[in-house]
Amino acid sequence: MVKTIFKTLGILLLLGYLLGAGHLYGFWRSKPRYRGMRVTIDYPSDDAHFVTEASIRQLLSNKPGFHCKGKTYAEVNTLELARYIEEKNRLVRHASCYHTPDSMLRIDIEQRNPIIRVKSAVSVNAVDGHPMVDFYIDRDGAMMPAQFGTAIQLPLVTGFVKPRHIQPLHDFALFLKDDDFWSAEVTQIHIRENGDAELIPRIGDHTILVGSFDDIKQKLNNVRTFYDKVLPRKGWNYYKTINVKFHGQVVGEK
Repeated sequence: MVKTIFKTLGILLLLGYLLGAGHLYGFWRSKPRYRGMRVTIDYPSDDAHFVTEASIRQLLSNKPGFHCKGKTYAEVNTLELARYIEEKNRLVRHASCYHTPDSMLRIDIEQRNPIIRVKSAVSVNAVDGHPMVDFYIDRDGAMMPAQFGTAIQLPLVTGFVKPRHIQPLHDFALFLKDDDFWSAEVTQIHIRENGDAELIPRIGDHTILVGSFDDIKQKLNNVRTFYDKVLPRKGWNYYKTINVKFHGQVVGEK
């Protein structure tokens, strides 16, 4: 009799445990949870692949306390995660994080679009204070660190680049992209130690001293006129420097 009672109580306790565990498991299962992470990257061109899926995954693996698999949607702050990626990787222009219908954490990356390469003789501080000597300037005017082993065809800047040159160089790079003649003719921009900019053309042994990039379109129109009217008579290698530094003047210097 006693054995029967204890046996019945044991069965009831077991049933209660199973029912409670089932309820908790059902409650746990009722909340959508991430099954994993998926990364996509939008590149500006076929040859400018600086950000990789592996680099984003590595960045997030170093984020203290971060993992998504098995977590509910509410446990992952997607806005904070996107900001973290943008702040930690200067090659990323924009990051977007959200859950998908198949319970994956989706991370969409838009890479910055480089338009000019800088190899400076002195370090230049980015907006975040990070010093760089080898970097790109992107379409938004932001500085991007150069990636080892990745090379793309862009105008090259050398010399003594200062922070005050970044915006004018950005604007000049945009000008070159829209001008077929000068984009083909200008192979390098050199910043002299005194801050003056000179252009190194593809044709001829001369350089074009522009000084500042102020009124650069008019300065280069004056150079085109000099090319058309003077150099055919004098020869493309007659002058060492074509100086358009001063407003309205074109001076050929031997």
